[in-house]
Amino acid sequence: MATNAESFASVALTDFHNHPGTVVDQSQHGPVVLTKNRRRYAAVVSIDYLDRAAAALEALHANRRVLTSETALLRKSGPRQ
Repeated sequence: MATNAESFASVALTDFHNHPGTVVDQSQHGPVVLTKNRRRYAAVVSIDYLDRAAAALEALHANRRVLTSETALLRKSGPRQ
């Protein structure tokens, strides 16, 4: 499920300072982007969203192999006989 960051709710940082509870409650329904001078500055997300994002990143990177300079040279030279 891909989402566009521009589709998230947006709140001015000043409004967040004045009404943090409202923004935190709103974040339970989806991420809330905080803006400063009309530019994206930070985001408030629910714990569930954070856990799902962390799990997705781990799944994405779990199958990657770390190549050192030694293993990269071995791969270039091919199998040894």
